[in-house]
Amino acid sequence: MRAVVEPLEGNKVKLSVEVEEQEFEKAVDAAFRKFSSEVRVPGFRPGKTPRRLLEARIGVEAARQEALRESLPDYYAEALRQTEVDAIAQPEIDITSGQQQGPVAFDAVVEVRPEVSIAGYNGLKVTIPSPVAADDDVDRQIERLREQFGELTAVGRPVQDRDHVTIDLHAERDGEAVAGLSVDDYLYEVGTANLAPKLDEQLRGTKVGD
Repeated sequence: MRAVVEPLEGNKVKLSVEVEEQEFEKAVDAAFRKFSSEVRVPGFRPGKTPRRLLEARIGVEAARQEALRESLPDYYAEALRQTEVDAIAQPEIDITSGQQQGPVAFDAVVEVRPEVSIAGYNGLKVTIPSPVAADDDVDRQIERLREQFGELTAVGRPVQDRDHVTIDLHAERDGEAVAGLSVDDYLYEVGTANLAPKLDEQLRGTKVGD
């Protein structure tokens, strides 16, 4: 992987990152293994479907999209480490190539910690310890990026926490609909308890069409 830094105005930089096709192929292969465990193909147990059958059934482009969703946060984090960029905000990422074939390239514009220059203090030395990010901090940052750039895909298993479901909500009082409290095709993340107290309990274990 190669990363180049370009300074921008307003305490921002642009990271131009390129991932070789051979390296990205590992992420694509991992995506097909994931599909193999989720997609039911007659004659094959879950996780045992050959990749060539999945390519014919799902397509390589879908696997590349899944690979990008999973690996892009890791590539970005590695680019920060390679270039020693001190990012202090979420990046704006633009994938410039590789979504369908070939090596992957993307630009990440991110705000960095400004450099402070104070005149009149020549010779003054201040030692500031370098902050070290804990593994948990890095994991949380990677997870936030995955959620930020993730794409929803349909699954055949029962609903569980952190799944996103599309539901129709209808409120009634004494058998009559309550105006303003009904909505169709509402996208809801199971397990957040953001709506009715028992809604998460009712959704867990359901399937499409229930």
